[in-house]
Amino acid sequence: MAGIEQASQQALNETEEMSMDIAAANKDDIEGKVNTNTAEVKEIRNEAFLVTFSADDPEDPKNWPKKIKWGVTLALSATGLNRIMISTMMAPAIDTIAKDLNMTTTESTMALSVYLLATAFGPLIIGPLSEAYGRKRIIHTTNIWFLAWNLLCGFSNSKGLLIASRLLAGFGASAVYTVAYGVLGDVWRPEQRGRSLSLYLLVPLTGAAIGPIVGGFIVEYSNWRWMFWATTILQGLVEVCSLPIVHETYAPVLLRRRAIAWRQETGDSRYYAEVEAYESGRSSAWKLRNSLSRPLRLLAFHPIIQMQAILGGINYGIMYFAISTFSNLYVSAYGESISISGLHYIALCTGEITGAQLCGPLMDYIYRTMKTRAGDNHHPELRIPLLLPSVLFTPAVSSYTVGPPSTIFPG
Repeated sequence: MAGIEQASQQALNETEEMSMDIAAANKDDIEGKVNTNTAEVKEIRNEAFLVTFSADDPEDPKNWPKKIKWGVTLALSATGLNRIMISTMMAPAIDTIAKDLNMTTTESTMALSVYLLATAFGPLIIGPLSEAYGRKRIIHTTNIWFLAWNLLCGFSNSKGLLIASRLLAGFGASAVYTVAYGVLGDVWRPEQRGRSLSLYLLVPLTGAAIGPIVGGFIVEYSNWRWMFWATTILQGLVEVCSLPIVHETYAPVLLRRRAIAWRQETGDSRYYAEVEAYESGRSSAWKLRNSLSRPLRLLAFHPIIQMQAILGGINYGIMYFAISTFSNLYVSAYGESISISGLHYIALCTGEITGAQLCGPLMDYIYRTMKTRAGDNHHPELRIPLLLPSVLFTPAVSSYTVGPPSTIFPG
């Protein structure tokens, strides 16, 4: 299925659009004075003291050795596996959880889907915060946030607590849908992102199938609470392993730190980073408000982002409609056990992995070809042609799978 692959390409495109928007705003605003560490002394800006990365600067994340780049990519990929797995793991256990906590069918389904609701709105906050305070800090903070609330899901003794815990766990999980793609854009050059994206998605996309399969066996042979406890243990192990691997990758934050270090080392207050020039004289409240409102402004005024958001939403809706109904369908209509019904999710997983591995290299090829035709000019829209076939393919296949309209709306 192309849903997650399309959403992933959308995330990278939106990251590029956002970076271009920030860069343009910074360029327009670099006129005036720069605040020093003491915020007392201001010097006239001189381009000679602008702190930047050189073409072969080893501190530029895009110039890091490939083993470090792949280490960061795989660490985030492992985190994504757990986040996506827990989003679908509840599907085979919906009826069991409903009986234990006296939930209606609607309430038990809400406990599954509210996780996704949080991952939809969480990026509006988490994404801007990662640009204000750095990727690394947000990644590790949200990892711990997710761990705590996912653990609490396993101890839930009421439907309200379960739904609330799932909502807050989903908020922490949303970092993998935003910050991870930002990190990939930070460390990989545009012509390398397709391949890195396909390998990054290889592990997480298996979570969509592994989750219901593991969940089905846990429900049948143990207690549904172990779905949350087991994934919490896995999250703890991933976080411990990622601590020495995931470094700060956001260039404006790194350049700000370098400018501060140079001012301290040399005693010359004229060194400044571009982001400091842009934020000079601005209050902390303005900086935070500007960061938090940026995604909404991009969504409101950039048609390309609007179209990709709608397309990604449709595909995610179709995919999770299938995820939430597959298990119950095969149990009620075909008499299969809960554990065996989860095996049908392998079909979704196979389609997602195949799509990711084919579309990744193909995206790089199309991007290079169209970039050459455009006179070596880089535009995020050059990735769009690969999305167009699925606009027709996904709804057509989905409607065929569901069946003719007469079977859905009889009479």
